[in-house]
This record gives sequence, structure tokens and C-alpha cells, in this order.
Amino acid sequence: MSHLRIFSLAAAASVYVLMVIGAYVSSIGAGMACGRDWPLCEGRILPRPDPLVLAEYTHRVFTLLVTFFVLGTAIMAFRDRRSNGRVVAPATLASILLITQILVGMLVVAAEIEPLLRTLHLALATALFGASVVTAVLAHSPQQS
Repeated sequence: MSHLRIFSLAAAASVYVLMVIGAYVSSIGAGMACGRDWPLCEGRILPRPDPLVLAEYTHRVFTLLVTFFVLGTAIMAFRDRRSNGRVVAPATLASILLITQILVGMLVVAAEIEPLLRTLHLALATALFGASVVTAVLAHSPQQS
């Protein structure tokens, strides 16, 4: 299996897991557990061992893994399939959505979870997941080999 195929699957799966972690953080009311510090948590790189803080911190740290897979997929799609926009386009869109999502997440923290920003954060996550799934499907389709 090619690196693009592996990365595209990992990107889609990791985005999904990040959404589940984000839903958990929201459901337990831990969205502001790290305070208004971003990307730090309560002004620290490593948070104190509090369940709410650790939940929010896990969401932030897992974003690094998602970023690795989503951007890696886009780089490989461009490198390996540059002439085929069917894979490059959704991979590029996923990267743009990810960067936008990270910035909106930062604003959610800065605005202390303003409802409109939370809604935008969820909408972007859903679009990012969709773009990641489309990329994975196209990377795995027989005509994409």
C-alpha cells in the first residue's frame, strides 16, 4: 500500500477521533479547563493532573497528530499525483480546513467558547472530516493506483 493511501486513511481516522475527543470535552464542560492560554494549558506545556484539564489538553495535543497526517497527505498527493486533481483538490481543501479549524479553535478559547464560534468550530470539523474521507476514497480507488 502506498504512503499516500496509508496517510489518507490515517488522516480520516484521526480527524474522526479528534471529533470524538472534542465532543467529549464539550459534553463534560471542559472546554475552558486550560484557561485562555493557547496553545499552552494554564500557562504550562504539561498540564496539572486534573481530569477536565487533561481532557481538553488531550484534544489540543491530538491535533498535532491530525495535522501531521492531513498535511502529510496533501504533500504526498501533490508530490505523487500532481497531475490528478481528483486527489490533490480534496487533500488541499482538507489542509486549508485544518488550518482554519485550528485558528477558529484558538478563537474559541480566546472568546471563552462563544456559541457562534463553537458552531463554526463544529462545522469546520465536519467539513474537514468529509474532505479527509473523500481524499482517502479517491486515493484508494482503482483508477488512482
